[in-house]
Amino acid sequence: MRDFSHLNFEGYSLQAGGPCGHRSPEQRRMLSLFGGDTQADEPEKLSAHSNAHQIAVSREARNNPILALKLIERGEPSELAIEMLAVSARHLSNFTKRKMKAVCSGWECLDTEDRNIEAFTYSTLNQDSNGYNTGFKAVLRALEKHVEPLTSEDFTRLSI
Repeated sequence: MRDFSHLNFEGYSLQAGGPCGHRSPEQRRMLSLFGGDTQADEPEKLSAHSNAHQIAVSREARNNPILALKLIERGEPSELAIEMLAVSARHLSNFTKRKMKAVCSGWECLDTEDRNIEAFTYSTLNQDSNGYNTGFKAVLRALEKHVEPLTSEDFTRLSI
């Protein structure tokens, strides 16, 4: 009969004082997925991909593509850009901002999140006449241009 003690990842962490050097590839992969891999003796692997690629493929960039594209154009480091994207409200296109200034009284008094909600609501009720969805889709397409093809390292990492 087989037990599942080989899946006990916490027992192998540095904080628990476990045998850090004896992790299987499956355990290293699972620890990296859950953010628990804290081995100090493993060298940091530099990604073969650019900062723009790392930003473009992140979940945060998909949620806030306009800001992500601005950060890519500014040349921000990927770690900093992803942190900024995680805490920022969704940005609106310039066309949407101009349209909403014209049709929404009190637009200037709203904060970023309320502006986003108001623009989305207006877009839903008025067949996207403010360009909210159209702009969002266009920026997602522009963001796709920064995604680089998979490398052999990506394939080996995915197959583990």
